[in-house]
Amino acid sequence: MNLDNKAIGEYPIEFTGKHTFIADPSEKPEDVIDRFPDIDSTGKTVVVTDPYLFQLQDEAYKHNVIKALKKLKASKIIYCHNNNPNRKMWQDVQTALNGCTLEYKKLDLYHDRHWFCVETKKGFYTGSSLSGIGKKYCTVDLLSEQTGNDFYKILTGQGVIEVE
Repeated sequence: MNLDNKAIGEYPIEFTGKHTFIADPSEKPEDVIDRFPDIDSTGKTVVVTDPYLFQLQDEAYKHNVIKALKKLKASKIIYCHNNNPNRKMWQDVQTALNGCTLEYKKLDLYHDRHWFCVETKKGFYTGSSLSGIGKKYCTVDLLSEQTGNDFYKILTGQGVIEVE
């Protein structure tokens, strides 16, 4: 469902991007990746700041994470959060990605869930962790150009990525 109407009230919310949508309970987590082809992460580095991504829940969830990460077609995925990922899940995902480098960097500046391609400075954010998509409604939106540039500066400033 795309959003293009303005909410009326004391604090109006306006979704104006053509890439803002609500993921409904019928969506699969990996399908969210298909909504953003212009991120163009093939063969590139992607930074993910989803605090719940690597918390092992069950085999079905792990399978969904693997499918979503594979759809990125990235050469490197940097997972950032202040808690270490679940070791078993991390190892299983790393093995399944086959050829894509999976790296963990401690970063506690973000609670929001961002999926960001370093080279294109494009990405999206989700209101829910990947683990919540397909369970309840959640907003997913493409990052604006300004937000992408700001996010890039923060990531370089924190040493998560190197300046190009």
